Formats: sequence, structure tokens, C-alpha cells
Amino acid sequence: MLMWRHDDFGDLNKMKANKVYLTTPIYYVNGKPHIGHVFTTLLADTLRRFRKLQGFEPYLMTGTDEHGQKVQQSAEKMGLQPQQWCDNMAKTFETYFVESFGLCPDAFMRTTMPEHAEMAIKLWKRLCDAGLIYKDKYEGWYCVADEAFVTETNLKAGVDAQGNPCKVSTDSGQPCVFLSEENYKFKLSSFQEPLLKFYRDNPNIIIPTFRQAEIVSFIQSGLHDISISRSKDKISWGIPVPGDSDHVMYVWIDALTIYLTGAGFTINLDGTFNSGLWPADVQFLGKDIARFHCVYWLAFLMGAGIPCPRRFFIHGWWTVNHQKIGKSLGNALDPMSLVEIYGLDSVKYFMLREGSPANDPSITEELISMRVESDLANVLGNLTMRCTAESLLPERIWTDPSKLFEGKDFMQIRSCWMNSRTSSIAELLPTDESKREHISSVIKMDDVSRLLDKGFTICEEVVKLMENIDIPGALSKIFEILTGVNNYIQLTMPWSLIKKEETKSSHEFVMYCSTELLRICATLLLPFIPQKAPLILDQLGVPAECRVIEKDVLTIGYIKPGLALGEKLPPLFPKPNLKNQNNVAPNEGKIKASKKKQAATQSSSTK
Repeated sequence: MLMWRHDDFGDLNKMKANKVYLTTPIYYVNGKPHIGHVFTTLLADTLRRFRKLQGFEPYLMTGTDEHGQKVQQSAEKMGLQPQQWCDNMAKTFETYFVESFGLCPDAFMRTTMPEHAEMAIKLWKRLCDAGLIYKDKYEGWYCVADEAFVTETNLKAGVDAQGNPCKVSTDSGQPCVFLSEENYKFKLSSFQEPLLKFYRDNPNIIIPTFRQAEIVSFIQSGLHDISISRSKDKISWGIPVPGDSDHVMYVWIDALTIYLTGAGFTINLDGTFNSGLWPADVQFLGKDIARFHCVYWLAFLMGAGIPCPRRFFIHGWWTVNHQKIGKSLGNALDPMSLVEIYGLDSVKYFMLREGSPANDPSITEELISMRVESDLANVLGNLTMRCTAESLLPERIWTDPSKLFEGKDFMQIRSCWMNSRTSSIAELLPTDESKREHISSVIKMDDVSRLLDKGFTICEEVVKLMENIDIPGALSKIFEILTGVNNYIQLTMPWSLIKKEETKSSHEFVMYCSTELLRICATLLLPFIPQKAPLILDQLGVPAECRVIEKDVLTIGYIKPGLALGEKLPPLFPKPNLKNQNNVAPNEGKIKASKKKQAATQSSSTK
């Protein structure tokens, strides 16, 4: 099993320098992985790949949340010890992410790991020493399915599984019961002003910004102390509270502390600490757990004197027929069923392109088919076929654009392009007016100038978008250029230019510019479609050392003429193997059937 160890990092106490620490939530092991788990991890994995191609040293942590009442109950139903159940489920998640969906976490952390229990206990003691934890009687509402305490303002009238009237959570719709028990509490109320100041000082720490406004509004409404333990006679499967064996830690201290454990963060006996990779550069999470991270987690860190994360990225929920996908709703959609139909990179591309954090995106076979066909097959796939076609490149090498310009060699053309950072074609054309007009007409001067100008800036634009984790925006920018190149080839018709001696130099210019733009875009696509993008670059013959996200490499004129093309491959994005053509989600029939059989269970991506 993939497992994190201290010596995996080398010297953890050195300054982070070039390192980038990314986290996903740890996923609750009361059920198998679903599309929500995959999407969060895919977002983080994509940024990890992008940062690595930029020359950084990214470190991505994911894992499983393995304590709590529902884990205990699930194990009992299967006749297993809780640890056995957790071992099986952790392996399921790890295999699903790494082997089935091709994701590349650097650490798979589990709350049942001994080093994590040690970290959670040390954080508890640090908060205790700061006077922020006290014992008190809790009376209030508790949602068993969500394993969460619920305030009066988050309750509404509803019915339980038997149809009896009851109070339900406004967040999950799950039934709540009234509890009266002794708990340890954390003085969250003491952090209202510190948290508000933190968000005033860091106005863009949460992406998207409207989520930050929601968090600030919640804090302004007033914070109350929260329970951070449960009686051991109610829940025995958990980390014992230091000095009180009658209580176990509740999810907040237990699960959230995993980010410190994963970073190699340690608290020393003298109260000092070694930061390791902490603070996290980006923490990815779904909107249902935003409050826990952006309020509770930050308060714990502030109380312990530990730096806060640098950024949170909060995404919405995937929906089927406008209903959230989740285990408790019985419509948990298996992404691998989509992969069987469309292919792994096609599913990844759809989710990344459509999964805007600004809304709750919808997923249906029709929507996936439309996006795969319009972008991947008709634009990227078609352009790849054209730029590697034997009929257009019979010598199987990169063409020479300098043949179009009298008395100029490629290095002069390249120098002119790279120094000016614009297309600069006009100044390279012959001085004879009739020749200039003829060449301008053949190569469609205005069109290619606009395309090349975009090509010179695309790398910097995509990098800027990815700094703000605008993945749909980055993909849109890349495909804007790819669409433009396809249109340019359609306008110039290089299949006609190559047939006439007087236009062969124009053919070489058109093909070189088109292939260079494809190379740049395919390189930028490496983090997003990591299986297919390398195959495009293989066909173009692009060396491994050129497959980096650096503006000097991803610029027009970097590849010299004469570079041999690679082996021609079949179409990269064949027509999907559709099971039906209706506007329904894959396995919807199975989902409906399973809903009749399943009792309502946990709905969020973590507790």
C-alpha cells in the first residue's frame, strides 16, 4: 500500500523553496469511491502535474478518514474488526485513484496510522495548554448519518426512513436526534475577530471569491464553541483524548490534523515545531466541507500558533438531473463506467472543462459526447491528423518556414520572431509589392499573424490562469488557439499548396506554423490529458527535454526545421462506444434500482 514515511522527503526542515504542498480531503470509508472523490483528487492531481512541468517539486497528499461511528457500524455489519474494514477500504480508494483513474498522489494518509494519532494528540495538548479546550455538557441536535452536531438554525421539519416526522439537517436532509452528554469543547467563539481579520488581510485566499464571502458571512453571524469529543461508550473507534480514556476525539481534531501529518509537521517537546512542507499551498475541497476547513481548521491552527494554509479551492457538486451525486442518495456514479465508454483522458477532460467552481455542473452521456466530439475529436484530434499526415508531410520532417522569405535562413526568422515576441511576418516578406501581395494572399497574412501573436503569449496566459486555478479558463484558451489553427489550415489548404512548385514554400510555412502551435498547445495539455498529449508530441517528434512549461520553450520557432516526425498513430479520439443516446447518466437505471435497496447513509465527501 502507498504509504507516507518521513524519509520520503529527505530533510523536512529545510525551507520549502521550490516545493508545493497540495492536499485533498481525506475521504470517509463508509462506502466506495464516487465521482465527487475522483473530481477533487483530479483537480489537485492536475495542478500537481502542471507545477511539475514548470520545474517545481509538488507534493500531493490524499487519503482516508477511518474513525467514527459509521465505520464501526459498517465493520460490524460485515463481521469485521474496524481496522480490517479500514484496511480494505483504504486499499479500495488507493487502487481506484492510482491504478484505475491514473492519478499520482505522493502520499496516501490514513487516520489510523500511528504517526497521525501522535500528531493529533500533540495538537490537542497544545490547544489545551493554550486554554482553548474545556469539558462541558452538550445538549443539542446530532445528525447520526453525517456524524455532525447541528445547530437550531440548521434544522428543518422532515421525515425519517420510516416516514415518521422528525428534525432533519438543512445541509444533508438527514434525520437528527437530540443528545445530552458530556463532551470536550473548543473555544471557537474566541476566534470570531481573528478569523474576520484573517479574511480581511487575505481577500483572495478562497477560490472562488464568492465562497469567501459566504464564509465571512457565516463568521459574522456569530461563532459558538464546538464539541470536539464523543463519549467512548457511544463511539469506541477513535483516537483517545489525552488523559481521559472515557472520550475519543471527534472528527475535527482527528481528521483535519492529517494535513499536518502529511506535511511532516512535528511539534517538539519544548513547544517548537518543524514545519516540513507546511503550510499547504492549496487545499482542495468540496463546498459541503468548506465551513469545517475555512473556519474550524483555521481556528485550530491559530490557537496552536501554526501558520494557516495559503489558499483553499472549493468546488461544487456534480449533479444527475439536478440532484447532487452522493452515496446517501443512492446515485453515486462510478467514473470508471464512463471511462469504459469514452476513455480515461476524455472523461478527465470533460470533468476539468465543465467542472467550474462557480456552479454545480451536470454530467450526462449527451454532454460528455458533445464535449469529446467538439473539442477532442474535431479540434485536437483532427489537427493532429493534419499536422502528421503523410500527404502533407511526405518527407516526415518538420518543414522550413524560411523558404518563403528571400535571402533569409531559419535562424534569422527565429531570431526576428523571438526578439520581437510578435509574428513580424510583414517585415520578412519580399520588397517587391506584387510578390508581397501574392504571398500575403496565399498564407492569409492577417489570419496567421493573429494566430502567431496568440502563440507567443499562450504559455504566459495559461500559467496566469493556473495560478488562480482556473482550469476551465486555461483549457478554453488552449482550444481557442487549436480551433484557430484548424480554421487556418482550412483557409490555406496546404494539400493544394504542396502540389504546385510555386506554392511549395508557402506550404512549408503553413505547416511549420501550424505544427508549432499544435506542439505548444499539446505541451500545455500534458497535465490535463496525460495519456493522449504525450502521444501527440511523440508523433511530432518532440524530444522529452522540450516537454516543459517554460515560455522560452513554448514559443514559435523553438523547433528547428528537419526534426524527424515520430510514428503515425491511429486517431486518438475515436467515436465513443455509447450504450445509449438518451440524455441520462450512465448506470442511471442501476442507480434508481440501488436507491430502493439502500438506506440513507453518509452524503459528503468526508465527514
